[in-house]
Amino acid sequence: MRNLFFIAALLCASVNIASAQVVAHDNAERDLKTVQDARSAYLKGDWAALQALLTPNAMAYGVAGRDSLTGTELIQYWKTERESGVTVALGKGPVLPLNMADGPQKGDWVFEWNQHTTTKDGKKVVFPFHLVYSMKEGKIARLFYYYNEAAIMKQAGWKFTPPNK
Repeated sequence: MRNLFFIAALLCASVNIASAQVVAHDNAERDLKTVQDARSAYLKGDWAALQALLTPNAMAYGVAGRDSLTGTELIQYWKTERESGVTVALGKGPVLPLNMADGPQKGDWVFEWNQHTTTKDGKKVVFPFHLVYSMKEGKIARLFYYYNEAAIMKQAGWKFTPPNK
């Protein structure tokens, strides 16, 4: 049954991908610079510079196990983390600009694959992540953060016990 579900999901995904048209990203340089500037501001803790790179109604999804945060809430979360002694380093992974010509994902996008090094509960934690930025007029409108929280918790010393059957 699980395999049948997987095959059905894969077919649906391929239909969606096939119907969306990817076109040249005319704003690629501008959007890549915005993302690079946002990374730099994040690493330096320059919260005002980071806020200036977000649209007024920017939203972030999947950060710190939360469903969503406004841009202001996101920056406050990162600021609080940094004040509590959390250190941060980001790898130099690939970044890809993309423009979708139509469909529900229409617009300019930037995709990043990278490695995040931080501290959690006083322990060094290293994990891969994927960021997806939805761009509007050269600013970050939406940020989607994908990573494996269980891997982070294991590195921080958490133990996982399967439920009793």
